[in-house]
Amino acid sequence: MNNIIDTSSQVKLAKECNEALFRLIAEGPSIMYVKLLEERLEWIEAREINR
Repeated sequence: MNNIIDTSSQVKLAKECNEALFRLIAEGPSIMYVKLLEERLEWIEAREINR
């Protein structure tokens, strides 16, 4: 019985990891693009302050 519980826990962990991986693949590019835009905005703001 203990082996069944261990196997069940392992399957659950694998499922959760796969879900997280698919979420990162789906959302990753847009998140990276937002971070790039934030960096550009900070650069522009810093340039305006230093004028």
